[in-house]
Amino acid sequence: PTPVQRASEPLGRAHVDFHELIVRDEPQPYADADAAFAEYAPPRRRAPVRERRAVAPGSQARARAGVERGLRRVGVSAELARELVEGAAAHTLPLAPRSGLAQAVRTTLAQRIPVAPPLPTRGAAIVVVGAGGTGKTTCCAALLAAYRNGSTLPASFATLTRRAERGDLRLILAPRIVKPIAAGTPRALSALRRSKDDGLTVVDTPRLSPADKAGIRALALLLGELKPERIVVALPATLGAEAAAQLLSALRPLGANALAVTHVDETDQIGVAIEAACRFSLAPEYLLDCSPSGAWRLRRVDPSELAGRLLP
Repeated sequence: PTPVQRASEPLGRAHVDFHELIVRDEPQPYADADAAFAEYAPPRRRAPVRERRAVAPGSQARARAGVERGLRRVGVSAELARELVEGAAAHTLPLAPRSGLAQAVRTTLAQRIPVAPPLPTRGAAIVVVGAGGTGKTTCCAALLAAYRNGSTLPASFATLTRRAERGDLRLILAPRIVKPIAAGTPRALSALRRSKDDGLTVVDTPRLSPADKAGIRALALLLGELKPERIVVALPATLGAEAAAQLLSALRPLGANALAVTHVDETDQIGVAIEAACRFSLAPEYLLDCSPSGAWRLRRVDPSELAGRLLP
């Protein structure tokens, strides 16, 4: 039809494609669809950015210096601090690179601290030795109280004394021996063995000094006969490195295998005692301090706890 004819036709008969008037959702390229959706969609939460653990130039040296200073502040020698840092960097960090240098040094230190073998569950003897004023007798009393209050083993207490005029050792072991007798006699040794076979025996000893070679030798002979499972040296945290080394070196004939670090509440230089324990192969097993109320506290510690205490 001509344009005139199309115009004159009724509206209802006009050739109109009504489908063209219907709004359709036309497919869009993915990029256009994402852009359109982003206008109405809530903003997406960005993934957290992971902290980079790579050490910037110069940072490793600063970290090493900081760790060494931290160890030196608690009494660790410069030589040992440097060894610990170098050991951590060489052997610990390669297998745990995300742990950081300080944690790697804690792990390295814990590996170097000696550990004593466990005590038998059916009877044992714990002998505490040390110089005067080290807290040796206080350690014995605290050990005895702890075992009597919480252990399944019966606990007994033996005291070794030394006569000033002759220097021989005397034994008191209640209730078996209430009057002092010579400690090296068959009766005394038999009573000590029965006591430790029946439960746990805590043995206090005379005070010793590095200069008392005769006293150390006499006690070493007696301990060789008794064969106690644990010989603990009471070492004050207040001692300097040289004095601690001198004492432990003099007490070597006793065959000690553990350490009780005493006077912990009086100083923060506990690193001196821990370094001495590593040097002389003594397991630092107990810490003795005085609470604010004045009561003595003795507790067992492990290498990981000590490492964390030296390098918080």
